[in-house]
Amino acid sequence: MSTRAAIARKTEPGFAGVYHHLDGYPTALGKTLFQAAQTMPMHALTKLLIDDHPAGWSTINDADLTLAPGFTEDHEVRTSKSENGERNPECFCHGDRAEEAMPIDEMEDAGMEWAYVLDGETQTITVFERVYNGQHGTGYFGLGPTPVEWAERIVVDIHGQEPDWEKVGG
Repeated sequence: MSTRAAIARKTEPGFAGVYHHLDGYPTALGKTLFQAAQTMPMHALTKLLIDDHPAGWSTINDADLTLAPGFTEDHEVRTSKSENGERNPECFCHGDRAEEAMPIDEMEDAGMEWAYVLDGETQTITVFERVYNGQHGTGYFGLGPTPVEWAERIVVDIHGQEPDWEKVGG
């Protein structure tokens, strides 16, 4: 089962960005985003992940963000690794999927359970968890309870120590 998430930038009053389909929990996507922010400036990371790939992502986890993104229906190719042991990031706008832009925000119910808000000004990643009545919540593309509620779980300074993602969630 997928753990859906958002990769977004801060807006007033919330966030706006793109959908990320697989392994969106903090121990996977949170860790991936923190580590990516160690290798490229936050504005470049935000541009790559949101602006350059507006249809969103199947996954960027365990991927080399310097490799060409795309999506292939060929499972063997999708799961193969490059010479350095990494895989290509899998976006929905290049390759076999070639989908149109799918912008999301804090009110969009795309079944997201987590949101990662990249802020170039403060050099932080804010992690939000979707909740219903104070408990972790999931939706399913418009079928979840409304309104969507987000609880801030942690603000991570990308120049600071990496958090214990297990303590953040999932």
